Amino acid sequence: TVNTIPVLSATLTDNAPSTTVNPNQVIGYTYTISNTGNGTGHTSATISIPSQVGTPASITFTNCGSATSSYSGGVLTLSNLSVSNTANCVVTFNETVNSPGVQGATFNLSSTLAQATEGGSVTANATSRTLTIAVVPSLSTTSSQNSGTNSVTPSQNVTYTTTISNTGTGTATGVNITD
Repeated sequence: TVNTIPVLSATLTDNAPSTTVNPNQVIGYTYTISNTGNGTGHTSATISIPSQVGTPASITFTNCGSATSSYSGGVLTLSNLSVSNTANCVVTFNETVNSPGVQGATFNLSSTLAQATEGGSVTANATSRTLTIAVVPSLSTTSSQNSGTNSVTPSQNVTYTTTISNTGTGTATGVNITD
């Protein structure tokens, strides 16, 4: 008899067009588990999800058997993964960058792949590339006065109100208004 000895490794990639991302941007991730051993391995994995992104969405499994997923406390758990030595197990999911974001904040995802229940080894866990958040404030102002008309009399008090709105993806600091 030949013993089944899986040899598992993993990669974790993203589809962001560059390493700079924006709040509310959706990033697709692909977690690929390969098996260079001589038989199918049954395993599980965890992926640490940083606080700069939300709950994983649109999770799909390809060539992974009867796999399941759960998410709690910043950890995506992938269970019941079946990885053959003829086809990679591929897990895809989406993450959305939180808004508002913090200018210059960086993040990446990291994974831990468990040894197969049949034994064998894990030759590589995976970490995604580091992404940097860029935020852009978008300010607008409106002004009004309380006289009710465009003319005033001497000694009449007029109150001006200026409202600043930020509809951008980050906090504006050091804002000055000159009238």
